[in-house]
Amino acid sequence: MAFEEDLAARIAATAGIASLIGTRVAWYERPRSGGFPAIVLTKIAPGREYKLSGAADELDSPRVQFDFFAEDAADALSLARQTRTLLETSATQGSTLFHQAMLVSEITYPPEDLEGGVKVNHIIMDFEIPNQQT
Repeated sequence: MAFEEDLAARIAATAGIASLIGTRVAWYERPRSGGFPAIVLTKIAPGREYKLSGAADELDSPRVQFDFFAEDAADALSLARQTRTLLETSATQGSTLFHQAMLVSEITYPPEDLEGGVKVNHIIMDFEIPNQQT
């Protein structure tokens, strides 16, 4: 699971993103006590490459959905833009070499009313993220 851990660490280590979310980046589910803004990551396609002889281990390109949540619409948009800029550059984090990612889709939802009178803005971006273990 090095890719997943390294991707979350890469996001959390980016100053502009960290200033908004702190440590609120998680895989698959936002912790209920986590607060906002937050980023939730979900792998929606494995991105394995295959040759006639079977799986090719050199490069994976999973598709990852990023859900950006914030009470302030400007914060949700800022998180989405900063993440796009981050992922569109190559870098090594931990044991993963991240190549330039490609934005596949983007959806902005209207604010959602939550308990306690909280409104949450929600942006979804899907990226194909080519990577390999170093």
